[in-house]
Amino acid sequence: MLSSVTACIDSALDGWGFIRTLSYPVAPYIKQGALVKVLPEYEAKAIPVHLLHNEQSLNSTKIRAFK
Repeated sequence: MLSSVTACIDSALDGWGFIRTLSYPVAPYIKQGALVKVLPEYEAKAIPVHLLHNEQSLNSTKIRAFK
């Protein structure tokens, strides 16, 4: 099953137009030259991501993967 982000990226790669998405899913394509940034001067500033959890959640696979 495709996510909407994946579908948007695939559409852009197929030449269907512009997309606006987070930088990390498209970074490999930009690095390869398959996609290019348009109007980078209007790019939103980066927002840091923080994760708060209690010690009991350390057993969660998702929490361990995030670290």
